[in-house]
Amino acid sequence: MANGMRQKNETSSIDLPAALSRGRTVEAWCEALRQTHGVRVAVRTMKKRARERGHFMMCGKQMLLLPEHVDALLRE
Repeated sequence: MANGMRQKNETSSIDLPAALSRGRTVEAWCEALRQTHGVRVAVRTMKKRARERGHFMMCGKQMLLLPEHVDALLRE
């Protein structure tokens, strides 16, 4: 680095897409529902319903759900 200055981390100012900033795995949502509301939902069941209704996003091979996806799945 010139003059002993540190280079600014360019990634610190990048806004993450909603899928990465608010999205959670199906496993994380199932655990959160169990811990906060005592509701037990099988991961397999939630994934199946999400696929059937199109309420999900994929990041590589990982299925992610936003809060609005979970709301829609719980309403239907």
